Amino acid sequence: MSGSFPSDGRARAPQTQWWKRGALRRGADRLRAAVCVAAAVLMMSSMAPAQGAAVGADAAPAPPRFVRMRGVEREGDAASRVGRIEPSGAVTMGRYSVRAESGRGLWIVPDAGARTCHGDSASAGDAPGFLPLVGSVSALAVWGRTIFAATGSRGGASGAREASGLVVIDARRPGSPVIARRLPREDASPVVALDVIGPRLYLLTRKGLEILDTGRLGAPPQRHPEITGTGLRVAGRLLYVTRDDGSRAVYRDTTSAPLRWEVSVNEDFYSPQDLVIDVGDEVRWSNSSATSHNVVSCTADLKGCEGATSAEPFDSGDPALFFVFDHVFTQAGASPYACEPHPYMTGSVTVMGSAGSPPGVPDGVTGAPMTVQRLSADGSTLAISWDAGACSGAADFEILFGYPYGLPPATGSDYEPAGSRCGVGTLSPFTWQGSPTAFPGPSGLLWWLVVATDGAATEGSWGKTSSGSERGGPGAGGASLECGVVSKSLANPCGQ
Repeated sequence: MSGSFPSDGRARAPQTQWWKRGALRRGADRLRAAVCVAAAVLMMSSMAPAQGAAVGADAAPAPPRFVRMRGVEREGDAASRVGRIEPSGAVTMGRYSVRAESGRGLWIVPDAGARTCHGDSASAGDAPGFLPLVGSVSALAVWGRTIFAATGSRGGASGAREASGLVVIDARRPGSPVIARRLPREDASPVVALDVIGPRLYLLTRKGLEILDTGRLGAPPQRHPEITGTGLRVAGRLLYVTRDDGSRAVYRDTTSAPLRWEVSVNEDFYSPQDLVIDVGDEVRWSNSSATSHNVVSCTADLKGCEGATSAEPFDSGDPALFFVFDHVFTQAGASPYACEPHPYMTGSVTVMGSAGSPPGVPDGVTGAPMTVQRLSADGSTLAISWDAGACSGAADFEILFGYPYGLPPATGSDYEPAGSRCGVGTLSPFTWQGSPTAFPGPSGLLWWLVVATDGAATEGSWGKTSSGSERGGPGAGGASLECGVVSKSLANPCGQ
């Protein structure tokens, strides 16, 4: 094996050296291959029934404040693994598929072609696991080797009835899952989708979103009735929701306080595999498996990273058992990572936000005014030029556009953008293909602004009105709520 390591201020031996030092560890891993399941059984005596469910409960977390992010649904990220929403009745658990069969119970089926924690392929004789559950199962979620099932109250053939609520299933032995505990619910509203990250359990019901802190049993759930739908995927601060009409909505947790997010390190996978967080948030990786793992940020030649590099370095050290590794992220951008001895184990942390402030809109106050040239007869392709160099500090630009009804009714009122073109870049001119048609009628009006952003969730000034007040949108502080933006910064006065 070959590779390089991030420069994080700690002395590390070259990768080939720790692998040579691990000759005894390799022998131990071979032995562990034969006793991996048995070790998991022994571990149960010293661990909580629901693996990792109460980890990180040092203090009561701040209640989340969700803001609908507009524009990101149109950016084509529906196929990305971060925003993938799985069916409520089937989820994945590493190399296993977990599915519910109403009236019978829960199946845990291995993928015969998947890699195991010991580098070999799963055996075709690896028997599936089954757990009888009376009644219906409306939704499933997995964190590590713990399965959460939302159960209904429909009786089975024997006449027995399964209490409405949540069942926590210990699947550290996938072939022999057992019920670890039950979490009754005060609200009997049916659960249509579930997801979980560490102690936070997210329930999407017909009455809205509920968030339970499983580390503080008895604490009232946090309720968000404005968030409804039929499918749910939680990726840290972002919530992807499938709505009743089949469209998708994205919500962002804008809690200002830094948050800690839990990642369970398992025999052959990280759970969750992908997180989206803010600058200043902390991620805790906990390895409670019977296999030595580590967490190393990607460099160009680290196996498993496929040439990707991390926005900032982090390293848990040499592969080890039962480690806990914390890292506070300070750099915006994507930070993929991998396990050195098991390069097929990968994950990513995408950090939103930036320590810097984007400049104001380049509206001609400090540079040349914006110009536009029609490149097609119907006006569907435009070349927009602005003085991108007049104000430094922009990581990206966005175009906000609207129609007459979105103009402020009075000076100082908010604009209401009808849409946006995200990810414009920093080079001028920009060729805007597929620009929206003008508003029908005599006015034929289409207005737009070119606004600087920090490349994440903060945009700069929109410029001044004729009365000298800041132009603004419908979000907090006058933010547009387009392109994933939830805040506006006026700290950089250039262009205002």
